[in-house]
Amino acid sequence: MTTNSDWNKNKNKMPARPLAPVRSTSLYTAEQEEAIEEGLLATPTCGYPSSSSSSSSSYIPLHALSQSHSQSHTHMHSPPEPNNSRWSLSPWSLMAAYRLYTSIPSKMRSSAPTLLSSPSSSSSVPFAVSVAAHFFVVSGRRVRIQQLLLAACVVLVFALILLATARPVCHHNSSSCVIIPDDTVETTAMPIHPTVLYYNTHGGCNQNMRGVMRSLGVKVDLFNPKQVAGYGMSASRARYLIESGHVDFVCSRYDIIVIGDTIPHGRALLESLLEKEPMKQCRSKIVVEMTNRFDWDVSDKAAYYNTISALVQLSKTTLKDKLFWVANNNVEKAFLEHKVGVSMPAVRVLRPLGVAPEYPYPLDLPEPNANMFAARQHYSTVYSVLKRKYDIPIAVFPFGHKYGGPKNLLRFKAFIDMPYEYSTMKLYENIAFGIPMIIPTPRFLEELYDTGVHKMLNPYILQNFPVSSDMLPFKHVPEFPAWSAYMDYYAPEFAPYLYYVDSYEQLRNMSSMSATELDFKSVRVEGPLFYAKYREEILGGWLELFRDMGYAYKLNGDGGNTMMPS
Repeated sequence: MTTNSDWNKNKNKMPARPLAPVRSTSLYTAEQEEAIEEGLLATPTCGYPSSSSSSSSSYIPLHALSQSHSQSHTHMHSPPEPNNSRWSLSPWSLMAAYRLYTSIPSKMRSSAPTLLSSPSSSSSVPFAVSVAAHFFVVSGRRVRIQQLLLAACVVLVFALILLATARPVCHHNSSSCVIIPDDTVETTAMPIHPTVLYYNTHGGCNQNMRGVMRSLGVKVDLFNPKQVAGYGMSASRARYLIESGHVDFVCSRYDIIVIGDTIPHGRALLESLLEKEPMKQCRSKIVVEMTNRFDWDVSDKAAYYNTISALVQLSKTTLKDKLFWVANNNVEKAFLEHKVGVSMPAVRVLRPLGVAPEYPYPLDLPEPNANMFAARQHYSTVYSVLKRKYDIPIAVFPFGHKYGGPKNLLRFKAFIDMPYEYSTMKLYENIAFGIPMIIPTPRFLEELYDTGVHKMLNPYILQNFPVSSDMLPFKHVPEFPAWSAYMDYYAPEFAPYLYYVDSYEQLRNMSSMSATELDFKSVRVEGPLFYAKYREEILGGWLELFRDMGYAYKLNGDGGNTMMPS
């Protein structure tokens, strides 16, 4: 009979500590014996199976044992033999498996699939769970249940992450590869026209491009490249999309593909143009519409810059009739040239049409008030400073929260816009809808940046671009520094419809004015009139681009507009 003194003497030689207090009259715990009675546990015939033991004879039901407990202890006194041939299970591992098994609802246990055949009972589930859930020995080393479960959890987390972030190759039509067709344009007046795909992730850019193409009488389908890649596509992902057939899938269906918003989303299309094998090259004409920094979120910048440099050079020669560059603001061309160190060909600046859908004003936002400013929160403390330190009444919309479009902003006194980008879609939309906007002057923007109140945008980067009078590509407001010409917030054509403030105090004084007093430029009336004419200029630029791609814009006999081959 095993005594407590025998147990204390030999406990350090056990394969693992017991999972519950041991009875004085038994080697096994109460839980183990309960499992034994149910016939659910198996144990080695000795303390450790020898390397010569067969898997068929190493485990038998515990209640069939003829060995005495003292005999089992005799085996445990001897050092364990290394087991290099297979995994082995201890009584404690099987006990943990039994605990796990009994925690499973009976209905699930009865319907559980057969995973492994168990020699210890008619049900294979306990044995399978024990194999998967507890101790195992590999090359003689025993691993605790906590370590195994931790490793299993880590594997599971990584698997879930991979499943959540995995994106299809998208080389055929399927539920996971969606191209949204354009059903808004009548095709009866267009016997010949180019097929156009907008390869873009941004909702505002989609609305603008649909407006442009609708005005030209051309259908444009939409493809969201987030279906195949995240931000900052890597060279390896681009290569995979080329080799797997995604590039061929989209390019074989469209005459023109316009890449919008973040250019790295279209990296596979662009890199295909450098392929030596013609079958791997995109056959469509590609328009790169720069509406954001061209290297947004790219990690392998050196390789990416080499690709862009090669494409810029080839777009002046062999790709002259296939690759075209446009931008919706003044900074993109200068930013790319500065980063890559190349001189780009002519880049048309084709600003947004200023169109926006109308939605009801959300009820969870502050009630619109003509005595209150509106603003939209970003990663900045400037609006908190304005409200708390200067007591300026502002309804601040949370970042990413919809506010129903620019028409709802007309119900406020004005919209305070502390630029977080060198240009934004809402700048053009608000002018087009007649929203009075309050913008910091270039000097005040520098102050906000220097003091750390508003670090969303670094104005000093613009000073790296050509700013001398003979090299500055754009006009600028005489009262502002030359670098301001690269920001559309300070562009001379938009300045008459914007209100500039140079200090906190000036903004606080404006908060005491009525809506009528503040809008002394009559932006609510003049802004929409200006932008209606400006749209014609924007569309004229798109017409010239299509003409360069081989399509001329002509009037048909009914007075409608039709795109025809030139």
